[in-house]
Amino acid sequence: MEEREVIPKPAPSWRAVSLAGGLVAGAFPLLVGVVVAEAAQALGGCREFGDFGCGGYWAMGLFACPATALGGAVAGGLGAARMARAGGHSRRQVWKRCLGLAVLSAMVLGPLSLSVMSWF
Repeated sequence: MEEREVIPKPAPSWRAVSLAGGLVAGAFPLLVGVVVAEAAQALGGCREFGDFGCGGYWAMGLFACPATALGGAVAGGLGAARMARAGGHSRRQVWKRCLGLAVLSAMVLGPLSLSVMSWF
């Protein structure tokens, strides 16, 4: 039987992880806006946006997306760069941990950016 040399794959670049983390984290406030709009419509709480109605909650989520996406991208990218420097991690571990970090940052940044957007 022949022995094959196993060449480990290099860690993913922080740019790729940042892009994926930003997309994943940026979708969070939009989803929250849609859920809140549906709940407000069911409870009759859309009057505060006037003629715009429940679409205001959707727009708030859409406008909060860039801030949350940027935060998720930074969190995922920093995590990937740190893990790549440390070495000893497989590509799958790096992706899984960094996207998890981006999603966890969205749990904080999403509601924060939604509340900031509601002031405007």
